[in-house]
Amino acid sequence: MNDVTRRMEKRAVAPLVLGGAGLALVVAIGVLVVKVRSAPSAPPSSPGEAAHSHASAARPQAESRPHAPAVQPREEPEEPEASAEEAAPDSPATIAEKMTEANRLYDRGDYEAAAQMAKEVLKAQPQNVKVLRIAASTACILGDSNEARVYYDQLPERDQQQIARRCRRYGIEF
Repeated sequence: MNDVTRRMEKRAVAPLVLGGAGLALVVAIGVLVVKVRSAPSAPPSSPGEAAHSHASAARPQAESRPHAPAVQPREEPEEPEASAEEAAPDSPATIAEKMTEANRLYDRGDYEAAAQMAKEVLKAQPQNVKVLRIAASTACILGDSNEARVYYDQLPERDQQQIARRCRRYGIEF
């Protein structure tokens, strides 16, 4: 009877192990599906913008000195540095940072802050298509059809078509 009991115990453990592994697999797949569905997507950019951003990324940011000797910095009290915005509010670095921030805010669903950041960029670069798309999209999401129309009218035709589809979801027609 002892041998029979052992065989029955082994048979009872196998389905439990397989069931547990199956459950873990289902949970893992569920987590991945939720991540994929909730992943924010940036508005598609025009081919020209993609080429420009690719070219910008390819440029070296700063010269590095690989063979420079290591120098210990002196202990001096540091003065607070002026932010890039205080130094030159319309400098290319600041505008690029604001564009990135506007896009990040949009992707995270903070549409009011994204709209405000987009307006700041558009003061310096009124024809920036990527930021016009963010401004038009946020205006639609926030239900401001007049403001959405202002930005929509400044977009190229291809972008207008995409923004029109997006805005229809929020009840705004162009």
